[in-house]
Amino acid sequence: MKRFVAVFIIGITISLFYSGCQKPGCIGHIGTIISQERPLPAFTMLTLEDNINFELVQSDTEKIEIEGPENILPNIQTEINGQTLTISNKTDCRWLRDASEKITARVFFKNLVQINYNGSGNVTNLDTLKLGFLGIMSEKGAGNVNLVLQVDRLGMSNFKENAGFILRGSANFCSLFSNPRGQLTIADLSVKKMSIIYSGLADTYIQVTDTLDATIRYKGNVYYKGNPVITRSDYFSSGRLIKIQ
Repeated sequence: MKRFVAVFIIGITISLFYSGCQKPGCIGHIGTIISQERPLPAFTMLTLEDNINFELVQSDTEKIEIEGPENILPNIQTEINGQTLTISNKTDCRWLRDASEKITARVFFKNLVQINYNGSGNVTNLDTLKLGFLGIMSEKGAGNVNLVLQVDRLGMSNFKENAGFILRGSANFCSLFSNPRGQLTIADLSVKKMSIIYSGLADTYIQVTDTLDATIRYKGNVYYKGNPVITRSDYFSSGRLIKIQ
């Protein structure tokens, strides 16, 4: 009798759960893979959410091309608030979906000054991004941000979670902050002036030519290439600033 009651309760719970799941793609067939283009008004800031892979394209127009299962695409929201474009996946009960189901959003923009990365997908670019200033901030990101840049000023802050940042190219000035769980790979980013606060467990490598201001808060070492003037080297654990050839 107890087993019957338990099975009955579970059955009712599942039925109520499914009946409350109204958005397409929650259960059942996801449909064929299609591509959808959406025009966008002007924006200069991006907020990237959820399990979407993003490709950034510097262009002479603003639009987005989304590729994925046809029953999932209606749940991919693109919202503009002021100068900020937020892209998110509103599919319900994603834990029931197949993890191999991929959604890719190709974002075309004229100018970009800020990326707020809070997703679990990866962020890449097709061609070098040539910008005056770019700020990249991650509070909940859990994928990789892999970008090739040519910028005057670059700011990057990885506050929480284990997002990985792989940055290549060049910057005249760069300010970096990385938490203990984050991964920072910037050996191929040539910087003239750098300020770095590094709290990582793993070692990281940088390339600086003019001046370097370094604060190392945890166990990871910061290996630097170049001959910059060291304006600060503060240590709060076993990690050290170490020159390499």
